[in-house]
Amino acid sequence: MNIHQTSHKAHGIGQVLVTVDEQGSVDGRIAPVAGMIWVCMLAYQIFVAHQLLHHPIYQILCITGICIAGIVSALLWVSMHMRAGVKHVYENHKSSALRISPEVCRGVARYIHRTLLWYMVILIVACGCALLRAHIVHSESSHDPVTHSMTQGVSTAQIVFQTQTVTASFRHGFDCMMRVSAQYVAINGVHEPSHAAIQVFAQGSLCSATLGQQVLAQGRLHASSFPAGFGSQEIPWFDVRQPITVLADSSHLNQARQRIYEAFIQQTRLLDAQSAVLIPGITMGLLGNNAILAQAPTSPEIDRSYAKSLQRIFTDAGIVHLMAVSGGHVVILLALWLQLCRTAQLPAWITWIIIGHALVGLRLIMMPAASLDRALMMAALAQTARCIGRPSSSISSFSWSIVLLLFAQPQLCIDLGFALSCTSVGAILAWSNRLTHALHRVMPRTIAATLAVTISAQFATTPITALINPQYALWAPLANILITPVIAIATICGILGLCTAWCMPVFAHCILVVCSWCCSWITSVARVCTQLPGNIIPLPSGVGGAGIILLIQILIVSVIKYCTTQLKTRIVHRFHAGHAQHRSMLTPWQRVQLWIAETRLML
Repeated sequence: MNIHQTSHKAHGIGQVLVTVDEQGSVDGRIAPVAGMIWVCMLAYQIFVAHQLLHHPIYQILCITGICIAGIVSALLWVSMHMRAGVKHVYENHKSSALRISPEVCRGVARYIHRTLLWYMVILIVACGCALLRAHIVHSESSHDPVTHSMTQGVSTAQIVFQTQTVTASFRHGFDCMMRVSAQYVAINGVHEPSHAAIQVFAQGSLCSATLGQQVLAQGRLHASSFPAGFGSQEIPWFDVRQPITVLADSSHLNQARQRIYEAFIQQTRLLDAQSAVLIPGITMGLLGNNAILAQAPTSPEIDRSYAKSLQRIFTDAGIVHLMAVSGGHVVILLALWLQLCRTAQLPAWITWIIIGHALVGLRLIMMPAASLDRALMMAALAQTARCIGRPSSSISSFSWSIVLLLFAQPQLCIDLGFALSCTSVGAILAWSNRLTHALHRVMPRTIAATLAVTISAQFATTPITALINPQYALWAPLANILITPVIAIATICGILGLCTAWCMPVFAHCILVVCSWCCSWITSVARVCTQLPGNIIPLPSGVGGAGIILLIQILIVSVIKYCTTQLKTRIVHRFHAGHAQHRSMLTPWQRVQLWIAETRLML
């Protein structure tokens, strides 16, 4: 083998190692970059924006140390991944000369070193861009007139903003609330532009305002009564008790959105109280008891105590995620539209246009949420890749969606809801396939897939859950398995009812009745699971508790990995020695006996 052939083969193996992840949904090359961007922005928010350390030198040293540790960890992960790929290629290549050739080994080693060098450069650039973007946004926010007024205490202000979806207020003395972005602020006679996020609490005319109106409101601007803890952003409160001045009417699009929204809520309130609460939550991420109808104030109200008890039951059962819009909505609708386009045999570019409009429409009719934006962006990136003829990778689209959203809104790095969504999706993409394959040996594939998704998401999000609600729902996997057959039906029926309630109320009512049957089954499952023994396991709360849980999880994963490796080694050894059959040739009872025997050997 001459030098040219050796270099050519080494480069070919290197290309295989780099492109192996492009097949299917396992392209994870951008995942370390997304993780480093999140770590850098989080470090900046903790040490600078939240001023965990007041001295600038200490802040710089801590952020630099965290970034260096993150880069080293990412490089170690990439190196281990590539070396595992090298081993796999060497063991499965047909040419025995390629496996033992020292020239090829040295060529592959040089290729890995060059790749790691470029990875290090990319990670350093990504860290610098992330810190620069976080600093720019923090500087703009700190110099905003609303933020500046917070340092001076309570003040009377006039604020111009565009109205958003109105929801029921949790504060006494106010009828409604909405989260808006200020456009202009007048404090002490000084008029200044602003882009600050404000939580508006109001009564009277503002609660009946149409979605998208530009209004001028006068009220009391003050800091939030609830101190912002870890994972939450402190947003100023604006109390409005006086009549507002409408500066510009809403657009036809926003008027149509308002009409669709209110017609849907009216139809749900014609059903029983349980459906009136759950159907809006499952469909658009807003519980029915929090919805306010500006054009139909005489609509029947919902008992809030009943709604809170229902929400508590879902939380204890581990299925409270159904009450918020998530990637499940996007997955179901995307699969439906793709199937329709494939049935019609439409070209890729027409399919891309149709899917794009469907995603935009879904964003307009749903309640705004960062997790929804991430799921929509992930779907758009995947569909764009298909349109231009590139392999569609779920992990790559997921990572790019995180990168784009974090650069657009660096504050999301401390949002526990966004972290919960990203962690669960990442765990599902990384672990569910292998876990499904393992569970399929002892149960049907449909149940195995559902159980794998639930276990992956619940296991990965437990440390974050300890920061929000320090408890673990033991029977959540069982609850998710039992409600899986009706989730897709409830989601599709809810969205159909939402889209048709304004023009075909009778048809929408019939569809929502079917959705209410699904909600009844879901509620029954939740009630049964909460009554099972040992359902709630308390977890240590706070950042320290989350760290302890994370260490325990790492230990559990390490033990499982070690035991799995040892068991595979023993099985392969027995297979080659002729003392045991291949596992795929064994009956289920023989598999159980083999598992017991191998477990005894390890113990």
